[in-house]
Amino acid sequence: MQQIISAIIRFKNLILYLALLAFSLSFLSRRSYYHQTQLNKLSLTVSGRLYKGTNAVANYFSLKRKIQSLTDENFSLKRMDLLQKQKAILENLDNETHFPFEVRKAQIVKNSHTLARNYILINKGSKDGIAPDMGVISAKGVVGIVNQVTNNYASVISVLNNDLRINARFKDKTYFGSLFWPGTNPREMELQDIVSVYPVTVGDTLVTGGLSVYFPMGIPIGEVVNVYTPVEQGYHQIKVHLFNDPTQLDFVYVLENRDLEEIKNLIDLEEND
Repeated sequence: MQQIISAIIRFKNLILYLALLAFSLSFLSRRSYYHQTQLNKLSLTVSGRLYKGTNAVANYFSLKRKIQSLTDENFSLKRMDLLQKQKAILENLDNETHFPFEVRKAQIVKNSHTLARNYILINKGSKDGIAPDMGVISAKGVVGIVNQVTNNYASVISVLNNDLRINARFKDKTYFGSLFWPGTNPREMELQDIVSVYPVTVGDTLVTGGLSVYFPMGIPIGEVVNVYTPVEQGYHQIKVHLFNDPTQLDFVYVLENRDLEEIKNLIDLEEND
């Protein structure tokens, strides 16, 4: 104990400096959006490099699982044909309709799934063409949406985030709803806003609805495992089991919507009109 006290006395100036620095940075991040953004980017860069190193060590000691994962990935990549098929469908319906999404591959270096607001860190950033508001999927389904970006890394708001809502529809029905994670089972989501007069059955498949700028229509999400309809509410309470396990991901695919800025500008014009 005496040694600890002596060390504190010996380095009291350094400790005081670090404490004041931490307080100043915290104060600036709360008072200034610019400083908050810069600190977030610095944190993203540092954590990206840190987790990249720890992830490399973890990968070395789990080669067997990685090999199996890559085998499953190669098999599941056939589902990526969905993007091209969706493009062909749209072009067949209307020669003037185009498919604005491009796909970029990235590897996960950090994946949290025990919090209320989880995030994912990927090893691609602005120099690789990654930008905020890009959708992220795996070979088996939806993963999340890009939030912040540095030169070499990007953070992704995971589907396992209480604040994230995904526009979803039934594969064989024209019902649209809002999908969110209730914060318990990482593979169990809930679907809201489906009126009780619409029939829903266990086993129905959910896909992305295409009513957002993040995902094209038709990306697989999951299947209905439970339906409860309270008489007094008028809406179904639907539980959905994800095709994709958000806790066991190695590689993801970032979707760039080339029409994103054009859409945002049009929305701004409408809101300011």
